[in-house]
Amino acid sequence: MALSAVPHHDEAEQMDLLPAAHVKFTGMSAAALEDPADLGDEQVFTVRAKCVGEGRVLRKDGEIRNTRTMEVLDVTFGAITKAPTDQQLSIPDED
Repeated sequence: MALSAVPHHDEAEQMDLLPAAHVKFTGMSAAALEDPADLGDEQVFTVRAKCVGEGRVLRKDGEIRNTRTMEVLDVTFGAITKAPTDQQLSIPDED
């Protein structure tokens, strides 16, 4: 009796299945933020970056990811949307 093979993708097949690349930005420190957003806030950034590296990363689960390392050349800081504040439920005073 023949044993059936478990489907296995070699590295090239897996790369074809995952054509997108995960991006990592480098070259900008947190100190460059003059007016940083607070925790929970959202901010828009316009970034100009140069691709300075490409590669692959083997993750613990066996997934191989395409990667691109982008060096930040310029950032334009946009609007900050403040996080909603928690509204504490108040108990009305009884007279």
